[in-house]
Amino acid sequence: MTKSCVIAVLLLSLLVFLAAVRAQSPAFDVVSIKEDASESGESSIGFQAGGRFEAVNEPLARLIAFAYATGIDLPRTQILGGPAWIDTDRFDVRALGDQNASPQDRIAKVRGILSERFHLMVHTEMRDLPLYNLVRLHPSGPLGESLRPSDVDCAAAERDRIPLPSASPGQVPPCMKGFLGNQLTARGLTIGELATSMIARIVDRPVVDHTGLAGPYEWTVRWAGDAVPDQNLPTTIFTALEEQLGLKLEPARGPLTVVVIDHVERPSAN
Repeated sequence: MTKSCVIAVLLLSLLVFLAAVRAQSPAFDVVSIKEDASESGESSIGFQAGGRFEAVNEPLARLIAFAYATGIDLPRTQILGGPAWIDTDRFDVRALGDQNASPQDRIAKVRGILSERFHLMVHTEMRDLPLYNLVRLHPSGPLGESLRPSDVDCAAAERDRIPLPSASPGQVPPCMKGFLGNQLTARGLTIGELATSMIARIVDRPVVDHTGLAGPYEWTVRWAGDAVPDQNLPTTIFTALEEQLGLKLEPARGPLTVVVIDHVERPSAN
């Protein structure tokens, strides 16, 4: 057998193997992916009641951060490579699945969407990176007025299959991360999730939670800027965190896992 024939056989075997693995992987029953045409600054991502996954007005980079989280979402600075459109093109993704699926299976299903529809291939590495530590502004003092313990525990609801309460009109649903202009809102999530998947998205650097605050919280943090000019608001998220949440960002450096994009394509049509 010639060298070219051997390579062809190996490639065919690899394709068959990948197809078999893909067939055995958890998958949503129905998946819809559309480019978002709303031109809105509002976006959200997360699992909903009944095993649904929903991402609204989110770029692919955010979907990757969600799907390749290690307990909490990866900040954008820990996703390397890929074309520019993974940050600029925004998508609405809705998927229906088994409400009894485990948290691990649900995340595997989101990864399956990225693999099937975006043809995403990645690998991970460890790198030494600049970061911020999120700490309490006053270690023994009170928290800010806009940071409160939550009556919803998203981790417990996910683990014990507890139905989530509905959101009031204009509110971000519980367990969803809300981004609207220069505003971050959430209900029922952890400070680790605030640090790693929300603040890090704004400051463009990994953020590590060192507050020591356990359990679910709810918060709304707002600051001024081009999108929200308001003389009554602080001008940066750094000041807003201190004044509204009683938290502070401290520069640091450390080893972190990064996800490197090897291949990706714009999504296939529904």
